[in-house]
Amino acid sequence: MYLDFNNALRHADSGAGTACLHVAVDDRSRVAYAELLGDERKETCVAFMGRARDFYRGLGVEVERVMTDNGPGYRSRLFNEWLAASGIAHRYTRPYSPWQNGKVERMNRTLAQEWQYARAYASEGERAAALSPFIDRYNWERPHSACGGLPPMSRIVGVNNVMAHNT
Repeated sequence: MYLDFNNALRHADSGAGTACLHVAVDDRSRVAYAELLGDERKETCVAFMGRARDFYRGLGVEVERVMTDNGPGYRSRLFNEWLAASGIAHRYTRPYSPWQNGKVERMNRTLAQEWQYARAYASEGERAAALSPFIDRYNWERPHSACGGLPPMSRIVGVNNVMAHNT
């Protein structure tokens, strides 16, 4: 699994300050999981990682390894102790080498182009509300070149029944 965060979103109309987009991408299937959270502190990274692991586990995917950049939340003792206790190996990209985390960096670009800046939202709250439906469409419907033109969920054995998902 690849993890990253992007803190470029602002909630100016709500007075909430900056929202941080946390993103996880499964290496094999390219199934994505994302949440808008308040920061990128170590506690937030651990909590997000736990929810991401549970999301993938619900699909029958066991997280064995995680690759992250060298952000302080990911380098923290708390994050690494949580991973170790969960039996998850942790690898880091080399400093200033975002291409080594390319799958999640590409997902960040897709999110920027197809969700974050795809249209004019009336408010940041409206943009935030559009994230989950976008991720759902991305995973279940959007063709993906790395998946042979099929959506990422088609690579998950046992859950790739689109009819069951949509009924």
